[in-house]
Amino acid sequence: MKFSELIGQEPAIGLIKNSIARNRLAHAYLFAGPDGVGKKTCAQIMARTLNCMAGEAEPCDACRSCTKEFHPDIHLIKPKGASLRIEQIRELQNSVAYKPYEGKWKIYILEDADKLTEAAANSLLKTLEEPPPVTVFILITSKIEKALSTIRSRCQQINFSPIGEEKILGFLERHYPDAEIEKRELAATLAEGSIGRAASFLEDEDAFGRVEEIREIYRIIGQDDLAPFTIAEKWKERKEELGDFFQILTLLYRQSLWQNIEGTKEKLASINSALVAIGKTEAALARNANVQLALEQLLLTLAKEREENA
Repeated sequence: MKFSELIGQEPAIGLIKNSIARNRLAHAYLFAGPDGVGKKTCAQIMARTLNCMAGEAEPCDACRSCTKEFHPDIHLIKPKGASLRIEQIRELQNSVAYKPYEGKWKIYILEDADKLTEAAANSLLKTLEEPPPVTVFILITSKIEKALSTIRSRCQQINFSPIGEEKILGFLERHYPDAEIEKRELAATLAEGSIGRAASFLEDEDAFGRVEEIREIYRIIGQDDLAPFTIAEKWKERKEELGDFFQILTLLYRQSLWQNIEGTKEKLASINSALVAIGKTEAALARNANVQLALEQLLLTLAKEREENA
């Protein structure tokens, strides 16, 4: 894969290609942006480009270096469990002491760099402060606010943006031509700028069943006094699907907002209050609030808003 095949990240790619072409590489980069927008793919393309025998600003995809499935000088480091641990950084530090095995550069790609433990981050900081020659570090994060400020200050930050819905839809049309048009369009809408999320949605056989289920929940809000309790009881056991629950519910309320854009101030305020309540509930659950109680409170709030502004 080449830089030119990445979708919707022209500014980021331009910066990277320019630094390669001018031989003005930073010793460390921080690729920051939402999940599923191409950060890891871009890092891998950059790594292959640096060791490509053609010596251009794009990998040739034909030389011995480019065609290696596992290049000995390109290292991908992923979190073990919930974090990147100090023993992983110590292993990295032992490795950087040696010259490249067969390429021109040694490249270390750290996924989810925001998951570095404090000890691991401080240890890595020492290496970034005294970078070894012909070595490039690429740290990847979708939560830039959680990355240690001292780590960020030692890296050149390159921001990756959400991808436009039309570009995502075009990607899905090319790569999933057999999928129903309605499903591709829904996947592009729910993706929120992430090609990876759109593709995962299309590949998940149960995804559209969840959408219909949440649409039904949205429809009956305020119509059944017991619904908030029965729905919360059911969804408390589906914690891994709560992300979809909040995302789809938010989308439905946003669609309602646009449909009522010419409506009364009270109606618009009610829909906005519903969106705020959804966001607060999702944030509370991220802080380990009780799932059933949080969902009950949310659904009761949504029902009250709808009843008062029917």
